[in-house]
Amino acid sequence: MKTTGSIRKRLIISLVVLAIVPLLLLGAVLSWQDSVIQRRQAMELQSEIAKRVSGEILSKIHEQETTLVNAMKIDYYIVGIGREQQHQILSKLRSFKDENHRDSFNELVLLNGNGREIMRVSRTSIFTDRDLDDRSGAEEFLVPVTKHTTYYGPVYFDKKTGSPFMLMGLPVIDERNNKVNGVLVAEMRLQFMQEIVANMRIGKSGIAYITNNDGRVIVHPDPSVMLKDAYFNVPDKAGIMTGINGTKVVLAGDTIKLGAQYLHIVTEIPVAEALRNTTRPVLTIAAFLLFTLSVALALGFTIMRKIIRPIESLAETAQAISSGDLSQKAAFSGSDEIGVLSLAFNKMTSQLIDTIDSLQHTVYQREAANVKLLESTEEKEVLLKEIHHRVKNNMQVISSLLSLQSDQIDDRRYIELFDESRNRIRSMSLIHEKLYHSNDLANIDFGDYIKSLANGLLMFYGTNNGNISLNIEAEEIGLAIDTAIPCGLIINELVSNALKYAFTKDRKGEIKISFRKITGEDKYELIVSDNGSGISEGVDIRAVKSLGMQLIVNLVEHQLKGELALDRSSGTKYLIRFKELKYKSRI
Repeated sequence: MKTTGSIRKRLIISLVVLAIVPLLLLGAVLSWQDSVIQRRQAMELQSEIAKRVSGEILSKIHEQETTLVNAMKIDYYIVGIGREQQHQILSKLRSFKDENHRDSFNELVLLNGNGREIMRVSRTSIFTDRDLDDRSGAEEFLVPVTKHTTYYGPVYFDKKTGSPFMLMGLPVIDERNNKVNGVLVAEMRLQFMQEIVANMRIGKSGIAYITNNDGRVIVHPDPSVMLKDAYFNVPDKAGIMTGINGTKVVLAGDTIKLGAQYLHIVTEIPVAEALRNTTRPVLTIAAFLLFTLSVALALGFTIMRKIIRPIESLAETAQAISSGDLSQKAAFSGSDEIGVLSLAFNKMTSQLIDTIDSLQHTVYQREAANVKLLESTEEKEVLLKEIHHRVKNNMQVISSLLSLQSDQIDDRRYIELFDESRNRIRSMSLIHEKLYHSNDLANIDFGDYIKSLANGLLMFYGTNNGNISLNIEAEEIGLAIDTAIPCGLIINELVSNALKYAFTKDRKGEIKISFRKITGEDKYELIVSDNGSGISEGVDIRAVKSLGMQLIVNLVEHQLKGELALDRSSGTKYLIRFKELKYKSRI
């Protein structure tokens, strides 16, 4: 395989990286700092614009409020004068014009001290006494009367024109006794807000708009937005986020508080426009990068002619040798480092030929040894299976001898002792039988073993008539023979005791065996229980002199080094916990 010039590429790349990366990192840091500064400046600018809009709007509202307040101070007796004079005063106030010569108020209503309308003047309608209403329960009456402050109502829109309005209620205070004689309710036109927002220039494409307490847009440069009942949740602080039109913008806001009403002023400008100057540092850095890249490439080509090409020639020779052609020799000239490397390379090639011959001989010897080892292992497995088979057969012979011997005994007590010994031998024989038929000669499937042992005991004691049922919950767990034999003997004794003593004649019952590995611990749990007559409270199982119970205690606590507990609350329940015994070689 031909060389691909990887050293050449790595060297050139290294030179380029060393030349460009520092400048690139510096440029990235400067660009990031410039971007952060521009973002902060853009947000501060939007905040200032929002505050300016808030100031203009608040100034207009206070100007109109001041006009009405001043009129009330002069004409505080307006509630008690004649209707014609009241009409003249209200008509004069309603005709108040702003600097654009537009009416500031659409309607003025005078309420007496009880909240009853006594005069109503409108720009668009004529009212008679029958049209006057009672507003004693309305907020525009209650707030000025009870708090002696101006009431500001929520913004609403005229159904015909779509123009925004706001109710303003001012207390009519008698200067002589500082009591509220009535309330002047003004329907204030908010068209001036639309003009302020529309005339506000925020870059080329930025906009300002106003929302109410609920987030509804009440003023927008585009009237169609208000007619659509658009809503926008104003953020708590300025930042870059999604604007009202769904685009990324630099957004800021300010809030005007008018009594219980809040007007949220929002200004936004597209991010692309607000941060358009961030590309200038990037272009400057790109020019420097091109220059340093050119210098790095020129230096790389110079080094390639002096160093890389001789190394590539040496690499081609090495590639040929690695392909199997050990006859190749590296050409060398001069006494520099590359020449010394060529001489050393040729020497290593000769040594490699000798090493390969030696390794081939060693591999042949190890392959022959592995074949013999495999044959020996297979012979040992066959022999071990035969041992388990013969042990099982010998135990069956012993069991048969015990059976024949018991046939010659008339004493029932001795016959039972012989039967118990046969069952114990059978529990150990069954383990060797399971291992003989298993592919794993080191471990026995103890869950399957429990089922075979318990069902055999059920048949032996002749209780397979359906009166006594077995409930076995055993996980598929592999146990070594050193642990399996004492466990099998324990189960044999406990199940035998239950079958012999727990149930009276013809009584139905259940024997339950549970075997599992405790989660998170290196321990096993064996539970054997029955719902029979149980063991009386005065019996100490460790003091019982019966061989079976002594065998259970010794096997659990001494051989398995486990824990044995007895629950007498419902029948008899033995709970045993132990660790698996570790096999120790006696060689």
